[in-house]
Amino acid sequence: MMSSFERSLTAKNGVKIYSYKNPNLHGFYISLFLKGGSMYEEQGDEGITHFLEHVLVRNVNKLFSGKLYSELDRLGIEFNASTYAEMVQFYTSGAVKNFKYAAEALTLLFSPIILTAEELDAMPEEAVKSRRDTRYSVEAIVERSAVPEGMQVDPIGIEELFVMYINEEKKGG
Repeated sequence: MMSSFERSLTAKNGVKIYSYKNPNLHGFYISLFLKGGSMYEEQGDEGITHFLEHVLVRNVNKLFSGKLYSELDRLGIEFNASTYAEMVQFYTSGAVKNFKYAAEALTLLFSPIILTAEELDAMPEEAVKSRRDTRYSVEAIVERSAVPEGMQVDPIGIEELFVMYINEEKKGG
């Protein structure tokens, strides 16, 4: 049974969103969990999930014209990710007044990869090491992560997430 502070919402695209409001805090914490990690990697694919975690964060930075990190610092927002054996976690936290910027950064994780092969090759050594032992080339990763022609991508948008959050606040959630 959910407490009076817990909420469960479903976005138009079917993504389940769970929230817990702690009235004693003056900030937010958003976390996105994706099924992935070494438990789901086949032999020869070891490290591909960790590499893709880095690719997604780097891609968000590019979608922000390379200004993601400076803006996060300026706004006092934390934005990070971790790969575990059974999941990948992306999270962001900060002051409530900066919720919209942080939520936008998190939703951009669902965007098509726009990084070039050169940018992927320039990834930090830790991330590159994770994919070095895989059978995938940088080009294959970009190809596999690109949206297939004719397929519609319907991630939850920042506007929908923000409106849902504001509506919950108005309800006293």
